[in-house]
Amino acid sequence: MKAPDLQSYRDYPVCGRVLRRQEIAGSVLSETAYPPYLSVPRHVHDQVGYFCLTLQGGYTEYSKYQNRELGPATLLYHAPGEAHSDNFMGEQTRLFCVWVSRERLRSVRVNARASDKSAHFSCGSTLQLALRMYKEFRSMDALSPLVIEGLTLEILAETFRAGLREFEPLDPPWIRRAGDLLHVRFNESPLITEIAELVGVHPVHLSRVFRRRFGCTVGEYVRRLRVDFACRELSHSRKPLSEIATTAGFCDQGHLSRTVKRFTGMTPAEYRSAFRSS
Repeated sequence: MKAPDLQSYRDYPVCGRVLRRQEIAGSVLSETAYPPYLSVPRHVHDQVGYFCLTLQGGYTEYSKYQNRELGPATLLYHAPGEAHSDNFMGEQTRLFCVWVSRERLRSVRVNARASDKSAHFSCGSTLQLALRMYKEFRSMDALSPLVIEGLTLEILAETFRAGLREFEPLDPPWIRRAGDLLHVRFNESPLITEIAELVGVHPVHLSRVFRRRFGCTVGEYVRRLRVDFACRELSHSRKPLSEIATTAGFCDQGHLSRTVKRFTGMTPAEYRSAFRSS
């Protein structure tokens, strides 16, 4: 089974129930609900690549290269031509998908000098960009096509950038230790001097290499980790916002709300609602 190009995609049959669909600037965006225990046989999308954000429920994807468990608040990027099959969980699953023409993929890839390969994200800036796009898709106005086109290009760039990192020379062990320490202590406001001392390098050297490796400062990285943690709690639990804010390391509930909205385009309440039901 092969998916057609974007020109005829609006007529392409899907296995679920399409809740809304929109074609914008060379991409097709859709939100679709899939029934429990649905099994989709092996198939290939030759003419398009796509991003798939799991909003509710989840599924397992099987491909030649790896199997992926995709639950709420996970983003999958599929390069054209990769055969795969899908088994959905025992509850309704909602997916937000963005189908991107092969021409658009090729233009971004050539300009970025990057390879096109499938990837998935459960945290970080790529997922946050997809969340902002879904928010825009749900509340379309006259400027939404322009915003969505820009977000599509940003997501592609971030996805290809993640692929490029795999081909960089091996990281020095200390930079990996620094990253691991931040993941463990993201809610403690660690100081750069403290992290540098623990991994055995000068703070200036740490800051310089960290930015080159992760594309942001140590402080920005910690802020992303806090937002990622808060978003996982919002999508998987019903804990009060005040408790999530304290556990994540935010000053208070207001600080949590402002930061989550800046990164995802949604308030915590909107984010939680998006991953609960249609």
